[in-house]
Amino acid sequence: MTASPPCHTKIVREGTPVYVQGKCAAGHNVFWTNQEVVRQQPILKLKICAAILFSRCNPHMSSRILVSIGIPVVTPPTFFTIQQDHLWPAINKFWTANQQQLLDKAQGSPVKLAGDGRADSPGFSAKNGTYSLLDVERNKILHFEVMQSNEAEGSCRMELEGLKRSLMFLEDHGVAVELIVTDRHAQIKCLLRKEKQSIRHEFDVWHVAKGTSEDRGCHEMIVAKWQSLLNPIRGVHTHDSNLFPSCVHAPLPRRGGPLGSPEVARTRDVWEQEVEINVEAALE
Repeated sequence: MTASPPCHTKIVREGTPVYVQGKCAAGHNVFWTNQEVVRQQPILKLKICAAILFSRCNPHMSSRILVSIGIPVVTPPTFFTIQQDHLWPAINKFWTANQQQLLDKAQGSPVKLAGDGRADSPGFSAKNGTYSLLDVERNKILHFEVMQSNEAEGSCRMELEGLKRSLMFLEDHGVAVELIVTDRHAQIKCLLRKEKQSIRHEFDVWHVAKGTSEDRGCHEMIVAKWQSLLNPIRGVHTHDSNLFPSCVHAPLPRRGGPLGSPEVARTRDVWEQEVEINVEAALE
């Protein structure tokens, strides 16, 4: 039995890729790598960068962790280059295609939206902000805007500017808005009341409850409002209470349901639960 001719191999490591080149005495060359190459980029390098971005990890910290246990990984500068050249374009292409499908479905009938803004820091010193609109019937983000404070005359106006741009975008794409639910932002209330009268504006229950719980010293009023909860749902806007004799909201576009309707029945089940109301404890 004759042994094969000796082979000479050369191993080269460049971050995540490993290249092996072999040459035997007979002159045959063999080349092997541990991963494919896509657009001159090793596929594992792209996957690691995508995993860091999509999991919202810090690239600097991720690099230190992997290097400390001997795993070859991309450096932060390489991560940001791949993010700019490959990942952001791929994300934008995917989002644009999916958003267009949502817009096509939304053009058939007026949509009901929930909107809210978010900034990179609380208070009046935020630099960047986003505003998102959720289609509540499909539970999908229909549109979002990204802006800087210098585009909106200050950080406190970024939420208003984001809503303006979002509504303009939907109008340009033929999407009619029937209802929008927001927090109790004063500028947004003014905008919708004066410039968007065709859109019904409602407040998010969580923000209303939070604002009510912060109104110290009005415990009796809170109880009176709670006890009158079933009345406006049934279309009755006057109450048997000296503290809260009638509703303070604007006229509603539709009448309430009868006492035996499913909506009123479900609300009544919650309302009539035998729960001891301890206002002092609830407001602490």
